[in-house]
Amino acid sequence: MVVKKLEINGFRNLNGFAASFAAEKNLIFGANGSGKTSVIEALFLLGFGKSFLPVRRGELVQFNAPGFFLSADVLGGSGENTVSASLEKNFSLRLNGERATLVEVGRYMYPLFFSHFSYGLVIDYAPYFRKLVDRFIYGVSSLYFHDVLRYTNTLKQKNSLLKNLGKAVDNSELHSWNLLLAEAGCKLVKKRMAFTDQLNRAIGDAYGCDLQMTYRPALLTPGLVSETTMLDNLERMKSAEIKCRPTLIGP
Repeated sequence: MVVKKLEINGFRNLNGFAASFAAEKNLIFGANGSGKTSVIEALFLLGFGKSFLPVRRGELVQFNAPGFFLSADVLGGSGENTVSASLEKNFSLRLNGERATLVEVGRYMYPLFFSHFSYGLVIDYAPYFRKLVDRFIYGVSSLYFHDVLRYTNTLKQKNSLLKNLGKAVDNSELHSWNLLLAEAGCKLVKKRMAFTDQLNRAIGDAYGCDLQMTYRPALLTPGLVSETTMLDNLERMKSAEIKCRPTLIGP
């Protein structure tokens, strides 16, 4: 994926901004507050629908502007496409002028962002690292986004049930959610493992070194992953989860 051109209007402190990029490396420089980070943030938002900073979309609109508009011409395996995002009353993503979902846009635009802040979080904060890996996998397989959403929504439903179980424990309902979690969770684990193997092979081919990444799901039997074993793990934790209230194991 190569971003050939970027246009920004009403976003942060940038208005009427346009830049063309080289096919390989590009250096962005300027004084403090000139909008360097805003350029990177705009590219990230086009790929993921939000900033990499903990801010609401409305906070990204330039002062006194009615909203923002971003557009990028992207060259990839399917040729050149235009990805755009706008926020006025509502937020909208478009692909070649037609409204599009985040999954559809992600097939053409999936930027990755690193900084020294990210490095500290990766070392100290495992959930951030997991999220970063998920973004890598999403860039390789856009359908992975559906798998993550399905697992996350199912997990929220089960945790909601656990928090409101009270004295009458409905084991059959809890078992039903565990069935769904085992199915959705197994897909995540297998795709993460496959990506890890692919990444390690690429590292070996490119650098010939022993550097490797290892992925271990938070399961009682992490080495034997299937829907059956994952369901068995969840069922074995049922009493502890009822007592503690959240789901305790998973991918």
